[in-house]
Amino acid sequence: MMAKIPTDIKILCISIFHQQPLAQIRLLQHQIGQQRPDLELVFATWANDEDEMRLEAKNRFNVEVVSSVNELLLSIDVLLMQQGENPARQLLNDNEAERLEALHELQLLQPDNLPIYEQYIDEARQAFDVKYAQISLVDEDWVNTPASPLYAQNEHPMEAKVPRQHCVCSHLVYQNEELIIEDIARDPRFARNKRLGQEKIRFYAGVPLRNKQGLVMGSLCILDKKVRSLSEDDVVLLKALADDLMTTLSSSRDKQAKLEEIEALQQAQVVHEAP
Repeated sequence: MMAKIPTDIKILCISIFHQQPLAQIRLLQHQIGQQRPDLELVFATWANDEDEMRLEAKNRFNVEVVSSVNELLLSIDVLLMQQGENPARQLLNDNEAERLEALHELQLLQPDNLPIYEQYIDEARQAFDVKYAQISLVDEDWVNTPASPLYAQNEHPMEAKVPRQHCVCSHLVYQNEELIIEDIARDPRFARNKRLGQEKIRFYAGVPLRNKQGLVMGSLCILDKKVRSLSEDDVVLLKALADDLMTTLSSSRDKQAKLEEIEALQQAQVVHEAP
């Protein structure tokens, strides 16, 4: 069997239609591993999509297990990226230098922007009834996440950041469009992301934060600890929030008006809560 596979083949996809595929995965992984230990194996278990089975197969046999065509394509892409053979590995577009220059010109990390970020994060979280919302600004090596509810407690809210290569929104910037992941555990790009795993994040939906020229500065995203989906109307609303945020931050007049509005709301809340 292995003699018929060219030696330059590095990834082998195997379809299994049995409803209980673990025994077949074990046998094939053992036989192929003896002859081609360098071969990356992806098993497509079309008749079984149970999470427990997939997790057991990955842990016991160190193989990728998928149950849909989309997962299969993503798994292959991830393996190619790990082998350094895919130009998408760096997740950089041709206009990256222009995008970074525009990001720095906006000076989005000014300390006085904090109340604005907190306001929009709270609005997004409440509008979609999710556990978390986050604003991500994608710089060269780091993704700044001002006012993120996921930042470490020893960090200042405006200094929160994560390495770019570990951040989901880096993929959004590269794709130049919204990114919806209904179940992170089933997306091979992020299923083993330590940061998401630590917070038990299962759902992600992000839309671009664009400047006036249409360049993507980062994302406004919502996250939850349970699998979810978004309707088209939901995506439209999330985009509207993102666009409103960028309009506010791009104009000194709009920014000042928003800060005054937030201050007035806070003062009214204090008066309302006073004994």
